[in-house]
Amino acid sequence: MGIPLAAPERVYQWDTLVLKEHRGHRLGTLVKLACLQRVAEEVPQARVISTWNAAENAPMIRVNDALGARVNGQLVNWQKRLG
Repeated sequence: MGIPLAAPERVYQWDTLVLKEHRGHRLGTLVKLACLQRVAEEVPQARVISTWNAAENAPMIRVNDALGARVNGQLVNWQKRLG
């Protein structure tokens, strides 16, 4: 979790990582829930939590949907291979 000192009302939930062999056991959900609880306890001024994930990461999209997150925008990355 990233909590800007100058604007603690907007929290950023960065990566939620689960090793491949442990996926499918709700660990991503449990980690996100633990983070949300911790923020609620320690940063009562937090009003918005921003997170993101790849469009092809359907399991984490389902987790975010289940936790009440809503799409707020879309980011497109471009890549060119050299050589």
